[in-house]
Amino acid sequence: MLAERLSKQWRARQALVPVQTAMSFGPEGLVLGARTVLAPAEADGPRRSIRLEGREARIGALLSAAHLKPIPPAALTHIRKAAEHWGEGRAALAEVHLALSGVSTLADPGPGAQRLFLADGLLQAGVEPDAILKALINPGNPTPDGFGIGMPSPVKAGNVMFDDCQRRSGILFEYKGPTYAELLQSSIQGFVLKKLISQAERQVSSSDGRHIIWIFEEEDAKDYVRNAFSEIPSLKDKIQFDYEPMPGFSI
Repeated sequence: MLAERLSKQWRARQALVPVQTAMSFGPEGLVLGARTVLAPAEADGPRRSIRLEGREARIGALLSAAHLKPIPPAALTHIRKAAEHWGEGRAALAEVHLALSGVSTLADPGPGAQRLFLADGLLQAGVEPDAILKALINPGNPTPDGFGIGMPSPVKAGNVMFDDCQRRSGILFEYKGPTYAELLQSSIQGFVLKKLISQAERQVSSSDGRHIIWIFEEEDAKDYVRNAFSEIPSLKDKIQFDYEPMPGFSI
């Protein structure tokens, strides 16, 4: 099984490579943890360079796994600037921007390096990023792919569904993948927003006071829905909105 193979590979890597608590640049590229490559270095004339264009989503996903929190766009901007300075031979400026990113150092080096290594292996194996999110929410016992969490509805028979629940904290999660940004700017905008509002109201009423987090792949969609909900008394400040730019996230 993939999980067993990655666990075996991690044990082998852990035995051979000391955990690096801070990001650094090297011949293989930008690395962190047990020499996990966040972005590879490429030959660029007499120098080697690191291009982040088209890789931001992957780097964000890996760092989210390492730190167990969403990575803000500003952090990725600093990492991109650091890579540019490194490619131009300005190592000191590169280090400054890595530090300014706020995500260059692992707070819990051992577990963080392991999560980073496993997330990298899962992405390379083509595992859907929402499955990785579930594994991060409940390490060792993730909610199975295709399953959700049902909370009893207070207004009618049956359950109200959530995509996941963190067992140690009771926090409830809902994932929103791509296409929402486009749909919320289309001719069916009103219909889509109405469906989201209805879902949110059902979830809030059934949550039994638990914290609810909606995770969006698209920042524009997250901001649109958050602003819309802020105008509705029954939803204002009831749901936390996070942004996770993960490629391949299914709606």
